[in-house]
Amino acid sequence: MKILAVLTGGTIGSVIRDGYIYTDEEAKRLVVDNYLKENNNDVDFDVVEPFTIHSENVSSNEINKLVEVVCDNLAKGYDGIIVTHGTDSLQFSASALAFALGNSNTPVLLVSAQYPLCDSRSNGQINFNGAVDFIKNKQGNGVYVAYSNDNQTVEFHQGNRIIMFKEAGDSVYSLPPVSVNSALGKFELTEKSNTLVITITPGAIYNYDLSDIKAVILRPYHSGTVNIKSQEFLDLVNEAKEKNIPVYLVNLKRGINYEGVMEYEKAGIEILPFCSFPSIYMKAWIGNSINCDFNEFMKTSIAGEF
Repeated sequence: MKILAVLTGGTIGSVIRDGYIYTDEEAKRLVVDNYLKENNNDVDFDVVEPFTIHSENVSSNEINKLVEVVCDNLAKGYDGIIVTHGTDSLQFSASALAFALGNSNTPVLLVSAQYPLCDSRSNGQINFNGAVDFIKNKQGNGVYVAYSNDNQTVEFHQGNRIIMFKEAGDSVYSLPPVSVNSALGKFELTEKSNTLVITITPGAIYNYDLSDIKAVILRPYHSGTVNIKSQEFLDLVNEAKEKNIPVYLVNLKRGINYEGVMEYEKAGIEILPFCSFPSIYMKAWIGNSINCDFNEFMKTSIAGEF
């Protein structure tokens, strides 16, 4: 059994010093060393370290490196690839890899931790061990996040189906799994996503500068609603239309909806199929970075996002 471990830092590769969490070059490899000690070296690991960073600092540079490293190693005979990653942007990197790899025959699993491994509360080793078992037992193809919410049972979440962490929480949840039939292959993101994300809140200001914006994503209230009575909001949508900037609304479940949904469509807001926010944000960034019919790209399922 041969596995590639891609170590990128994050809490799972950190130490605690003077009351703060720091990335650490030695601690970064501890999760692999611990596994080998506990399991009598039953797996042959190759280790690569493309960058070391807390994941809140992830940019296009790191995501591009991660996609490149994983894509370049797919055909090298590994039984699987495990990526250690911080939790803050875990969902976005998982989505980027899911778009690149689709239902790859080589399973790729991202693992993280809510505390450094030196803290007894950490689930990092449990998550890593679960990812190894997933590969050993040939439980699936494609991209997954391996994560234990209870420090016991490791669950496996499809890379393009993971939702954002709940407020002030550190548990991973995802939408129901779907079949994945396609992939984009290696791509390179532009430095900026050029996507404006608007989270709908009472009293929000909507007088944004759209000069460098190529797409707008609306994150509505839980029932899929926005303040359609706000003239400033409608003015923003109209300005976007005049500049041929698509405006997408996510997280609306089709069925019996509120009357405002009719007004969305009249205003020219595109309602996307139900999906996770990280996947649709990454999809917009990818769409703005590659040569494609952007609107068609956004509405077509590529790699399990819809």
